[in-house]
Amino acid sequence: MRKSSKLPKLNDFARISYLLLLDNILTQNVHT
Repeated sequence: MRKSSKLPKLNDFARISYLLLLDNILTQNVHT
């Protein structure tokens, strides 16, 4: 059960990382 509790945290971190990556790509596109 504890593993299931850790899953949401990992998912949240991945979500933030993905959003930051997307933002970085968008910023690079604007700079180009």
